[in-house]
Parts: sequence; structure tokens; C-alpha cells
Amino acid sequence: MIEPPLERALVDVLFHRSESAIAAVESSTGIPTLVNAAWRALFVTSPWQDTIHAEDRARCVQPGSDGGGEHLATEVDARLLRSDGETRWHRLRFTRDPEGARWFVTATDIDQERRADEEREEEYRVKDRFLVTVSHDLRAPLAALLLWEQILRDNRTSPELRARAIDAIHDSAIAQSRLVGDLLDVSRALRGKLFVDLRPTDIVVVLRAALDHAAPSASEKRVVLYRDLDDALGEVNGDAGRLRQILDNLIANAVNVSDEGGRVSVSARRQADSILIVVEGVFDPFDEARDNDNLGLAVAHELVSLHHGTLDASSDGVGRGSRFTVTLPAMKTDTLVRLTRAASERALEGVRVLVVDDDPQVRDALALLLERVGAIVVTAASAASARAQLVASEPEALVCDIGMPGEDGYELIASLRASGTDTPAIAVTAHASELDVSRALAAGFDVHLAKPIDLDRLIAKVRELVVARRARTPATPA
Repeated sequence: MIEPPLERALVDVLFHRSESAIAAVESSTGIPTLVNAAWRALFVTSPWQDTIHAEDRARCVQPGSDGGGEHLATEVDARLLRSDGETRWHRLRFTRDPEGARWFVTATDIDQERRADEEREEEYRVKDRFLVTVSHDLRAPLAALLLWEQILRDNRTSPELRARAIDAIHDSAIAQSRLVGDLLDVSRALRGKLFVDLRPTDIVVVLRAALDHAAPSASEKRVVLYRDLDDALGEVNGDAGRLRQILDNLIANAVNVSDEGGRVSVSARRQADSILIVVEGVFDPFDEARDNDNLGLAVAHELVSLHHGTLDASSDGVGRGSRFTVTLPAMKTDTLVRLTRAASERALEGVRVLVVDDDPQVRDALALLLERVGAIVVTAASAASARAQLVASEPEALVCDIGMPGEDGYELIASLRASGTDTPAIAVTAHASELDVSRALAAGFDVHLAKPIDLDRLIAKVRELVVARRARTPATPA
């Protein structure tokens, strides 16, 4: 048996000097008979059960009232109301003394740990839902593509049906490409790496382009696509490409989830210093039974935020109509700066361009498209061939793939820069992450463009780099 002086010494160490909140509770009454300073600072001491959250109380009281066993010890996680009015998660450890007259309760704050666990569990649930969404969204265009491919392989297919199959495969490829882009955008958004190139943009022009793009699919589904646009809306400080992406996602999703023969309305109006764009129809924007583009909607929300705007979804009830509302800050008239649009049908007239790509289909298609805007194009299938063409044709711009066998695009441009070659170079590649962009620029490329190629942007970048280089290079005397 412990002598009183020793017992007092142990009590002093275990209770009064411990950082944990500890209480000795009378088994028969449930009343704390001894508490340390940490417990007293955190909890109301009597009755101590009142500090336990109602949903957790039964689990906590039962260990303390169980009369069986001499050395029973039980751990329970519970929410406790502290004296400062805050409810936090604690881990309670109940230990009965050998005589069973009282219980010792130790309370350890685990609120931060518990909430971190809950956040991780929610993250796992979100990731699971995300993977299901991605799987669904990616499979839909892929399934259509494969089915139409089978039709093309059938020798009995008529020329008209072949033309339809080619269009369908093209549409599916475009949809697949958009989804991959959305995936990359989601990844960038999660890492805070999603950016927009803000400049004065005529929002009506973007709206009309998006509506024209959606018209064929709406017509095919017999959905009436109604537009109500105010031509005097003015401009927003926006990224035209990203704004188009937002509107394409919203309009396409509304058409997609509308019933056949339904109606989708797209309106835009000025409201004080804001421009409101409303996509409205009789549909449920979050009905999982429908073929929603949830990935696109998530990207649209992030992109609207980057434009300092808001995207809201609302509904009047099942079957009574739903709407997406995009609100963007309008540019004031006295701050508008009109941009010079240099693109034309012969934007690269006389510009010598070297295209380097190991894929002959991509290489030849790029050459043809650049030639159509006036460029003088030579091609190369490898880094070695590109070096020979650089000497032979003296191109003013280099358009180069990254992922080539043997010596890749990174190694090629690094060696060219090391040798003193300053030919403007554009990386055109399927490697499209932020790390890939940084790596390309660090290797020596002037611009990084992701495949699939936005031809207008490629033409604009080639023109921009060539004009800048010509301005730096003194004219050769005649």
C-alpha cells in the first residue's frame, strides 16, 4: 500500500504538473473529486458529463459505469465543450483504480488531428468522384469514335455515311482533346498554376462564336438555342480563349442535359459596372443521371474566378428551369484600349519556317497550313536533319516537336543555343504540364505551345517572334 507522502508526491506529478487534462471521478456519483490545473482550465468540473457532446455521451459514460474487471482501461474519441465555449475533439482514456471506487480520466486534445483525418477522407471521396467523372467523360467520345471507325472499315458504307463518320470522328477527337485540356486545367488550378492573359475583349464577339459553335449540336438534338444579346455590352478585361472555354462548357452542358425538343436561352446584359451572362433552360445542372460535363463546369468556375467574376447555379425547382449566371466586371469606356489584330490570310507572307517533327502526318499537315498563310516551309524528321536544314535554308523561325526518338527537342535547342544560333524557336508538343513549359523555356525555346495545335496562336507567335528578330537585326547593305 502506498504511504500518504508517496501518494501525495505521485498525485503532484501526475495531476498538478501534467500538461494533460486529468480528473479523478467518483464511480458511484460520476462527480470529479480531484482535477488538475489543465482540466480546470478547460472544462466545467461538475457534472463533467455535461461537457460531452450529446452524440458522444453514451460511449463515454458507459466505460465509467461498468462495474466489471479490476484493471479496465478504455479509450474513446469524443467532442467536449470547453470553458471558452469551443467544442473540440479529445481522446479520453478511462482507467479504473484497483478498488473500483473511482475512475481516472485523461483528456488529450486531438481536434487538429481529427479534422485533418476528416479532410483527408473528404479528399479521398472527392478524388473517387473525380475519377468516376473523368472516366465517364473520357469514355463517351472514345466510344463514339470507335463505333464510327468500325463503320468506316465496312466496305458497304456509302460515301454519304463515310462523310458523316469522318465528321463524327472529328467531333469525338475534339471532345477528347477538350477533356484532356480540362484535366490539365484542373491540375493547374489545384496547384494555383492556372493563368489567364487579360486584355480588352469584346464579350459579344466571344458569345456569338460560342453560340455558333453550339448551334449544330443543338439542332441535331432539336433543342432551340435562343439568344438575347445586347450589342452595346462593351468590353471586359478578359482572355478571349478562356472566356470562350467558359461559354462553350456552359452552353454545351445545357444543351446536352436538355430533353429533346427543349429550349436553352443565352442572354447577356449590362448591370451597372458588370456584365451578366445567363444560360437558362429546363434542366438539372447536377443531375448525375444525365450526361453532365462536370469536369468542364469545374474548370469554368475556376476560370470565371480568374476573371474576377462569379459563376452561380440556381433552380426554380424540379422541371421549372435552371440557370447558370456568369458575372464579369465591365471595362469602363475611358480605359478601353483597342488591340491591333495583325492576323490575316497571308500573315506569314515570305517568312521562312522550319518544321521539325518525327510524325510525318503532323509534320506535313503543319507545313501545309503554314504555307496557306504565306510561309515558306521546309521540314525535318529528326534533330540531325533539322541542323542540316538550318544551314541550307536559314529559316527565320523553328517550330519543333519535343518527344522525338534519339535526340529530342530539348537537346536540339540546347545545342543550337550553345553554338550561338538565335533562330526563334517554338516548342509544339503534347508535353503540356507547367513543368514541361518551364523545361522548354529553360532549354532555349522562346514559346511553348501544347498539342493539339491552335493554328491561329501558332501563326501569331511565329509572326511576333520574326517581327521582333527582324527589328533587332540590322538590314544588310545592298
